[in-house]
Amino acid sequence: MKAEKTPAILLPQQQVNLGRLFDKKRTYLKASWLGHSSLLINIDGYSILTDPIFESKVSPVEPTRFHKKLPLNVQNLPLMDVIIISHDHYDHLNKFSIQQLSDKTGLFIVPLRVGKRLAQWGVPEKKIVKLNWWDQR
Repeated sequence: MKAEKTPAILLPQQQVNLGRLFDKKRTYLKASWLGHSSLLINIDGYSILTDPIFESKVSPVEPTRFHKKLPLNVQNLPLMDVIIISHDHYDHLNKFSIQQLSDKTGLFIVPLRVGKRLAQWGVPEKKIVKLNWWDQR
């Protein structure tokens, strides 16, 4: 039997409630899944975004986002403490998204060779932390 790669029905989606996610009165882990490997996390008041993809089509061929509408408006994001990029595949590292977020984050934590690409896309060097395997920050 061939595995289904596309759901038979449209998956439910809600807009992220940024006020609730970044409520300063509560200091515990809150997170919202934005699709694939993109997570918006607030842990004890620190804001973290992983592998942000805010473009509906990131590959010249398949795949594309299941939902064309993003679960949040990028312009409404508060200042992120850190954005973590896990690796440089097209579905984890997107020039359009990085350029939209460059002024909205204090720090990008990336693998070694990804830092050069971010700098070429206009991210200031002082905001880029490049880590090798087993490095910590």
